[in-house]
Amino acid sequence: MQRKKLIDVLIVVMTIAMTTTIVLAAYRTGYMTGLKNSPVTIRTLTMQQPPPEAKSITGQVVSVIGTTITLQAFGTSSTSPIANRQVSTTRATVFEQRTSKDPKVLIGELDVFSAKLQAARVKGENLPSSAYPTPYIVKKISLSDIHPGDTVVVTAAENILTVSQFTAIQVAIEGTPAGAIATSSLPKSSR
Repeated sequence: MQRKKLIDVLIVVMTIAMTTTIVLAAYRTGYMTGLKNSPVTIRTLTMQQPPPEAKSITGQVVSVIGTTITLQAFGTSSTSPIANRQVSTTRATVFEQRTSKDPKVLIGELDVFSAKLQAARVKGENLPSSAYPTPYIVKKISLSDIHPGDTVVVTAAENILTVSQFTAIQVAIEGTPAGAIATSSLPKSSR
């Protein structure tokens, strides 16, 4: 029964993603056609504009030396050409690991949330953001738990779009750390 619910949720998510893609493609096609048929063509509107600022970056840890993490940024492009970033950490930096929840647990939480949401709608109330289930478990860690090969999301207080060095306010490992071996992936004889 849980597998059917998971499949149903995946079908809904995929349908929403496909519909959104089609709507955006149709909008872009209509927009571009309107620009082509316009007596005044503004070429700067069709160029991709870089974001004005970025305070988070995702990448793979290259090294950890002292309190500095060297990060190979994902998605390096002409809008943010800096590949390697030197990320300083302080005592105030928050370190955490985000691990995906078991699908059965998440489905159970979604069922409970759905019931609460329906009850709140009947009463004309809104649920607080803390009521929404998250797809991962957050565990507090330290800098010593971060190793080369880990995929991390680093957040800073300032705009880091065009800088190669900055101080992190939060560093989060996404998934299983490179320095750890998931016992569920080992053969039973090795456990």
